[in-house]
Amino acid sequence: MPDDPTDRLPAEHRLDSYPDALIAVDLDGVIISWNAGAEQTFGFAAAEALGQSLSDLIVPRDAGVAFREQTSKVLASGQTSYESVRKRKDGSVVYLDVHMRAGRDEQGHDRFIAISMRDVTLRRYLQKPFTGEALLRRVREVLDAP
Repeated sequence: MPDDPTDRLPAEHRLDSYPDALIAVDLDGVIISWNAGAEQTFGFAAAEALGQSLSDLIVPRDAGVAFREQTSKVLASGQTSYESVRKRKDGSVVYLDVHMRAGRDEQGHDRFIAISMRDVTLRRYLQKPFTGEALLRRVREVLDAP
């Protein structure tokens, strides 16, 4: 694999220094870049994720159609943003703000898709009114989350 050009950047500008999950996939949806934020968010080491289908690795079955629609949208318009749910290595779900952007060459041809995902699980849980046992269950889930 070629050298990562971000290795020559100051530490604060390297992709691994960002807490958000930053992922790149080729046009077939195969993961070609996976930062430390993605490792933290999903529980998969880069070595486990690289070369895998993003859809197979973290997209829940019931979110597959929506994911394919968003992928088509980004390739048509250049970018898209939405909120969605993904699955972690341990099977738990994580709510995310997702931003996708097409990576294009000088001729405007699509080459890859860059994806930024911010974990909004806690915010999502706090926005829902819970009482009694449901509240205790949600608090335990949030506190036990990685």
